[in-house]
Formats: sequence, structure tokens, C-alpha cells
Amino acid sequence: MRRRQFIGLVGSFAVTWPLEAHAQQPERVRRIGVLMSFADPTTQSYVTAFQGALTKLGWRDGSNLRTEVRWGAGDADKIRSFAKEIVDLRPDAIVGQSTPVVVAMVLSSPAFSKHRAQLAALAIEHRLPTMFTFRHYVDGGGLMSYGVEFPLLWRRTADYVARILKGAKAAELPIEQPTKFELVVNLKTAKTLGITIPNGILLAADEVIE
Repeated sequence: MRRRQFIGLVGSFAVTWPLEAHAQQPERVRRIGVLMSFADPTTQSYVTAFQGALTKLGWRDGSNLRTEVRWGAGDADKIRSFAKEIVDLRPDAIVGQSTPVVVAMVLSSPAFSKHRAQLAALAIEHRLPTMFTFRHYVDGGGLMSYGVEFPLLWRRTADYVARILKGAKAAELPIEQPTKFELVVNLKTAKTLGITIPNGILLAADEVIE
């Protein structure tokens, strides 16, 4: 895709009003394409957060908005196929999750995320403490994670999409950096590994899984 079509969330927007029209025309239903690298309760919660934020901004799915969501299942070929399918729908904006999706546009790897429980189990079997960027690895049995709070990022993504739908040019929108990070500790995994987590870390943690 060209850069004018994609900025992490991708957007192109055009509206034509007939010059001879005097009465106000019904609002055109906008369409958004959302391409996810794989489906599980965690990534589904991101889309839910995104759609909820859009609703608060006045964009209601089934009313003035239609959202086309595709789930790549961690398969590169399927992701590329869905990317083409979404582009062919000519949406007003496209939102992509993960580097492989952006490359299809564009490193977190969906392959690792999909098998995070297996990775955690292998790490525990070999008595290896693990540290991740994303909290869903800790939900899957990893020891610790420190990274951005993804539902918040998806709510901010909704703000960007809403601005594109109102006519903002995607290429002119500023790039934002995350400002909120979360530390998650899996105390159950720590006990299994025989590791004592310092109280300072436990007190600083946003969530401790026991």
C-alpha cells in the first residue's frame, strides 16, 4: 500500500457533494477495515476497546459506520490475502495490528504470540525466567512483562480514525508515543521456578497474577 493509504492505521478519504443539491444529504456510511494478526480473547479485547471508543466519538457500527474485521490466525499467507481483501473494499481507513500485518503493510511476531502458552511451559520446564514486552505472555504463563497498555492504544487509534473520517489527511496526523506502561508479574510462575520476586517490584507492579 502507499503511505497516503497507511500510517499504522491507514486512511484515505474523499467526499463529493452534488452542486445542485439544496437539501442536506443523508450522512454517508463510512467503512473501516481492521486486520488483526490472530484471534484470541486478548486481541479481541483490543478491537472491543477500539469500537467502544469510536462509539463514544459518535461513530456507531451499523449506523454511520461499518467495520470489517479480519483475523489472520498467525498465518502470513492468510494475512496477505485478507490485506488485499480489505483494500479491495475501498475503506475510508484501515487499522492494522502487528508488524506482519503492516508489511502486508509491515517485532512482535504473531507466531510467538499464538504459541505463548507453549513458550511459557518450555521456559518453566527448563527453569528459565522470562521477561516480555506484552502482558498477554504473562497471562499465558510467562514470568513478567513491561510494556504499553494495549487497550489504551486502541482507544487512541479510534481518535485517529475518527479524525480521518472527518476529513483529516492521514499523512499529516502527528505520530504519538505511548505514555502509559504497565508492569505485570506472574507470581504463580515465580513460585514454580523457585524465584522470589523483590517486594519493590511487587509494589510497583500494575498487576500481580497469583
